[in-house]
Amino acid sequence: LMFKHLTYDESSTNDLSRVIKQIEIYNQEGSYTLVRGSNGFEIKDHPTAVLNTQIFAQLSSGCGYTLAMQRLEKPVRTADGGIDYTEYGLAPQTRPRLDEEGNPLLDDDGNTVTYDYTPSRYTVTTMTGDTYNVTLGDATVSGTGYYARYEDRDTVYILSATNLSAGALQPVE
Repeated sequence: LMFKHLTYDESSTNDLSRVIKQIEIYNQEGSYTLVRGSNGFEIKDHPTAVLNTQIFAQLSSGCGYTLAMQRLEKPVRTADGGIDYTEYGLAPQTRPRLDEEGNPLLDDDGNTVTYDYTPSRYTVTTMTGDTYNVTLGDATVSGTGYYARYEDRDTVYILSATNLSAGALQPVE
């Protein structure tokens, strides 16, 4: 685990440091916050919106139970010896826009069209105020996982795509 197992279900533990109070999501689709309200979880500033319970369960499981599929033992390094987080999509960078075949798009002058990439991330806050910050990068080549980094820990993990794809990487809708 990247950090201890967290749950949204208050009845499953007496340890409030393991109970999720809030999940903040920042991804390519925008940002939103799920907060614990008097009747369960709700979307901050939209308390009457109905949450899909299955997707919420996947989201909270993906964000709160960060069982790594793998921890990279030999990540790509920069010249100074640090991990090259851009290699895994775990740091902001300028990227080329690609067509459906994976080729760079060119403008009218023949220059590569680029965009500013920012990795997705989420923060989980527990009932005791503890916070856990995770950055989500690119999908692995196999598509079964995503590169991830926990707070400022100097390592790269691979988390399962199963719950992350259904929740943390999707728009609030």
